Amino acid sequence: MARFDQTHAHTGANELLREKAGDVKSDVQELGRIARDVASETYENLRENASEYLDKGQTLFKDFEGQFMRQIRAYPMRSLAIATGVGVILGAILKRSKSV
Repeated sequence: MARFDQTHAHTGANELLREKAGDVKSDVQELGRIARDVASETYENLRENASEYLDKGQTLFKDFEGQFMRQIRAYPMRSLAIATGVGVILGAILKRSKSV
């Protein structure tokens, strides 16, 4: 009789262990789904934000470009003098870096 009780208890423990393992498996799968959803949502938010920043950057660049071109047209000699000065400075820097 004691042997029957031990076998029955052992079988009951195995069933309980299988049940708990199934619960853990379900929980892990649910956590995986939640993590996937959060990652997907985060990716979409980042993508939208990056797109907005890109649009703003392009707009700012176009505005700057327009202002830059207006300044060149309004003051062509000053623009030429500045460009020449920048060229001379860059040339001196590059020449110096080659000789080192």
